[in-house]
Amino acid sequence: MKQLSSTDRSLLANFRAAEAKQVFIFAKNENMALRTRLTPFSRLLLFMIIVLPLAYFGAAYYNNEDPMAKLRELMGKTSVAMPADAPPATADSCEERVKALEEENAALRKALEVMAKGSTTARDTAASNRQKWGK
Repeated sequence: MKQLSSTDRSLLANFRAAEAKQVFIFAKNENMALRTRLTPFSRLLLFMIIVLPLAYFGAAYYNNEDPMAKLRELMGKTSVAMPADAPPATADSCEERVKALEEENAALRKALEVMAKGSTTARDTAASNRQKWGK
């Protein structure tokens, strides 16, 4: 092997030291890029998302209430249960109900026809209003 001069040795040592320093700096920057930073507002939001529901449930339990039922009530979802004293539906009652609904439907159709015949004047006034106001 060829003997290196003292200047070459010092240059090689400096190069190796600089190379090691760059690798260290690169590794440090790489770790820093993985860390997420939170603003104070985002910390507040996270705190509220986690702590407020826990406080709500805790207060509901303290007041001897069911927090889940209260949440369902606030959301407007109530469970619909069949009453215990409701008689089971029979074929006769269903047929009677269908007949009653058909009669009601026929009566409503007749009323609609009467309204349709009488509403030609209402349509004319509505058309004149549209023309009047430009709609």
